[in-house]
Amino acid sequence: MTRRTRSAPSPLVGLPRGALLLLWIALALTISARRPGPADGVRLPDRPVPPVTIDLNRDPWPRLLLIEGIGEALAKRIVRAREEHGGFSDLAEVQAIPGVPDGAIERARPWLRLGPVSEAPEWSVSEQR
Repeated sequence: MTRRTRSAPSPLVGLPRGALLLLWIALALTISARRPGPADGVRLPDRPVPPVTIDLNRDPWPRLLLIEGIGEALAKRIVRAREEHGGFSDLAEVQAIPGVPDGAIERARPWLRLGPVSEAPEWSVSEQR
């Protein structure tokens, strides 16, 4: 038969609920006051950072992941279609690729561009198989 030893009671057990509540609030305020700031070497930009522009005719598939609704498999499919057809001349061609969510390309239009198709892409989907 094992013997259970009794641990010493917590010093907080005898405190009234109001005192416990005040302790929790003080702890929460202490933790929230210790957020990183300029003293910690973190500096926020003075103005909004411009969004990234994605070139659907030249960027590698990982960069296409920045488009909402585009995952790895679909990004690779878009790059493969680009390589097979020699690039895109209109965003509607990208939207027509099977699996591209309705409206995804239209919502991202301000950040998308169709630059000139590179003759020798620096990176290819076929390299990652």
